[in-house]
Amino acid sequence: MNIGLSMGLSSIGGALWTPRAASVAPTLWLRADMGLTPGAAVATWPDQSGNGADYTQASAPQRPTCTAAAGPQASLPGIVCVAASSQRVSRSAAVIPTKDFTVATVAKSTSASAQALFSSGSTGDGWTVGYNVNGDSSRAFNAAGVAAVSDGAITTSWEAWIFQSDTSGNLSLLVNGVAKTLTPSNATALTGSSASSVGALGATRFLDGTVWEVIVYPHKISASDLTALLAYQSRITGLF
Repeated sequence: MNIGLSMGLSSIGGALWTPRAASVAPTLWLRADMGLTPGAAVATWPDQSGNGADYTQASAPQRPTCTAAAGPQASLPGIVCVAASSQRVSRSAAVIPTKDFTVATVAKSTSASAQALFSSGSTGDGWTVGYNVNGDSSRAFNAAGVAAVSDGAITTSWEAWIFQSDTSGNLSLLVNGVAKTLTPSNATALTGSSASSVGALGATRFLDGTVWEVIVYPHKISASDLTALLAYQSRITGLF
């Protein structure tokens, strides 16, 4: 199912809509063209949510690179991660609730191996959003081994995902504005440990690919906010 969009919904009162305009404030908002210098290694990826939730990497070899023209459009930079160098940025906090949340990401994998794009919690707890050889776009893990996997084959193209859970743990996933089938469709993660990473899950699963944006809301956002978020993703990325 393709979610119908009106590009006018990406603006409110003549101003362009951004993730901070939703009725529920985001707890995290990282974007590759905000607070970073193209061509430079990323020691700190500044949070734009207003919560000061910056993601950092103290080890120089493990820093991803903000690369010009590497984003979903040629005019946009991207954060390029190399799995062989364990490149990622992290924060000592779990940022995705066990249920009732919205996570929006824009990224591209360059490998067909199982890998983490964004994680909240360490291996065995919390949530992981990433790529897997058995599914297209998103897989959510918890300690009980419950997984939510969208249909289709893995892709190495740019994709904009919106992964959500309601208060009962019912899961949904939109990829470039298209609803995907998740199996199972209901899952609740264990409470995530105090760790979160862009480009990794713990110290074992890393991303070969490029990240443009990560947004986290502490609740499943309303239908009107979802429509505006989809229009925002479409306008910024040009993917759908």
